[in-house]
Amino acid sequence: MSTTYARAAAGYDAEFRRELAARIITAITEASIVCDAPVAAIRTSETLDALADVLATVLAMVPAMDEPAELRKAGKNLAARLRRDVAEARAAGLTDLLGGAKGGTA
Repeated sequence: MSTTYARAAAGYDAEFRRELAARIITAITEASIVCDAPVAAIRTSETLDALADVLATVLAMVPAMDEPAELRKAGKNLAARLRRDVAEARAAGLTDLLGGAKGGTA
C-alpha cells in the first residue's frame, strides 16, 4: 500500500481508503482465527473497543477536533453513518454470510 508524499498530501483518496479498510478487515480476521477449530471467531466487543481506540487516536490528530463543536459534529456524522451502514449491511444479509447473530434492536 505504498504511496507518495504528493499523493498523501493531495487530499482525500478513495482508493487509499478502500485499501486501508481491506487491510483492517484482514487484520481483524487474522487476529480472530482460533487454534482449536477451523473458524475465525470475531470477538465483536473487543473489536469494537479496539476500533474506537484507534478512531479516537486518529481524531486526536485532527486540529479541528480541538473545537468542541467540531468534535460534536464529527461524532454526530459518524453516528448517522454507522446507523445507516449497519442497517444496510444487515438488510443485505452480511450477517448471514458471516454467521452473525440476529434479533438485536440496533
